[in-house]
Amino acid sequence: MRIKYKIAAVLVVMAGLLWSAPFQSDEFFLPGAPIPAGAGGNSTVIDWGGLSAESNPALMTQIPGRTAALYGANMWSSLVDLARGGVVIPANDFSLGAGVFLLSGDGIKITSLADPDQPISPQNYPEVVDEKGHYTFAFTLAGAKKFGKLSLGAAAKLVRKKLTSVSAYGFSLSAGMLWQPAEPLNVGIFARDISTYQLFWDDGVRETGMPSLSAGISYSLPRMGKWRVQLAPEISWGPDDGVGFLRLGAVVSYANTFAISVGTQDGSFTSGAQIKFGAFSLGASGGYHLSLGGSYAVALGYEF
Repeated sequence: MRIKYKIAAVLVVMAGLLWSAPFQSDEFFLPGAPIPAGAGGNSTVIDWGGLSAESNPALMTQIPGRTAALYGANMWSSLVDLARGGVVIPANDFSLGAGVFLLSGDGIKITSLADPDQPISPQNYPEVVDEKGHYTFAFTLAGAKKFGKLSLGAAAKLVRKKLTSVSAYGFSLSAGMLWQPAEPLNVGIFARDISTYQLFWDDGVRETGMPSLSAGISYSLPRMGKWRVQLAPEISWGPDDGVGFLRLGAVVSYANTFAISVGTQDGSFTSGAQIKFGAFSLGASGGYHLSLGGSYAVALGYEF
């Protein structure tokens, strides 16, 4: 009986891939908390603090206490704005997390011919008649369990999109693992949208977001007093584009109160910094892409 259910599940996923248009989810390119964002946008082995439900969910087991976070970013020379909020609540070897995500922007130009009843010509050419915006809102609920040196996590995401005059609802499932074979080494794998990312538009169009896989390691160099240096490369893969972004990052921290990170993602420069004072943490990150321009973000965290 179990085999029949597994076969049925595989057939459902295959049908979704065959009868819907593929695309890549918005979040694939977007960074998270300041330190992993500065380390090239790492999402597999460096936790996102209170936002960790939106990264590799297994990383939530690395957070020792209840943590909440707010994050805001201006991406690629004001092309889009990004806001995140989240909370992680650990309990023994199990952790629960939730996150919200809002991506928005303007500048979608609506055009029309001067005389719509006549064919296009040098005298009857498209003119801008309006300008519309877009947004993507997502809610994520995640859980993670630690089994000795291995942590496993899963996350479910509900999505609402609006693009000019059409809108859509969607969902996806993601999963991740974190393995700590030795004290200085972490190995992470993040399978994003492993269920495929289903979107149902109100004009009858259905789209399927393709899964993506990220794998990374982090290695901590021998401590120098209270100083710690962590190196974290990461690579991604997708069924459409094959091997994708190569992310390289380094994090320097002092006594768990101050940290800075630098890195690169697909040739772009990234940097981040965070300082803790009491139960609060304040961080910022920035980056520059040769084609898309600059991005910057600020974040506030609170341990309760």
